[in-house]
Amino acid sequence: MTDRNGSDGGRAASDPRWDELRADAIGIADRYRENGWDALVLEPIAADPVPNAEAEPHPAVDGVEGGTDSAPRGESQPGLEARVSREEYEPLEGLVDADDVTFGDAEVYYRPAESTGGDASDETDLEDRRFVIVVERDGESETAVCLPLAYSIGEARPVLERALVDEELLLRVRADTDEENRWVTFSHEDPSLFLEEADVRRWRNEE
Repeated sequence: MTDRNGSDGGRAASDPRWDELRADAIGIADRYRENGWDALVLEPIAADPVPNAEAEPHPAVDGVEGGTDSAPRGESQPGLEARVSREEYEPLEGLVDADDVTFGDAEVYYRPAESTGGDASDETDLEDRRFVIVVERDGESETAVCLPLAYSIGEARPVLERALVDEELLLRVRADTDEENRWVTFSHEDPSLFLEEADVRRWRNEE
C-alpha cells in the first residue's frame, strides 16, 4: 500500500487496519470452530475489481446469495477477484468440490469508511480504501470460509455500479501463481453490502 488513499493493487499491507481485519477474520473463524464448524481462513495477496468475472455453472446453488459459480459458463459479470497463495487455494477448491458441501449463504462484515478530513458527517470526503470480511457458509455441513478483503472504492466503482444494477456481485478467488487458470466464484445478491450508502448517493449526484 503506497499510502492511506493510494492504489496498491488491493492489498493494504502497511495499513494497521489490515492487520486488525485479519485478526477479526481469525476470531470469526475461531467462533465458528467453537460451535463445531470447520472454518478456513484465507489471506489474499491482493484484491482487485474485474469487469468480467466469468463463472462456471453450479446448478445446486445457482443465483443463491453466497452460492458458488452462479453465472452460466462464458457469461461475464462484474466482480472482485482475490488472489491467494496456492497453499490456501488448494483446500478451498477441495471444499467447493466436496459432494457434501454447498455454499448457500454468506455473512458480510463491512468496516465503515473513515473521513479523510476528520469530519464524519462529510459524505463527500470518505477515504478510498475499504475493508470487509466475507464469510461464505454452508449450514448443512457446517463449513465456513472467511475472506478478509481490502480494495479501492474508486477502482471498484464501475464494477460495483454494474453489480448494483444486476443485483449480483461475483467474488472470485484464484491462486496467485496458478498457470492452470482455475478459480472459485461466490455469488452475492446484495452488492450494497460492499460499499457505503454515501457512495451510491455521491455517484448519483455526479451523473
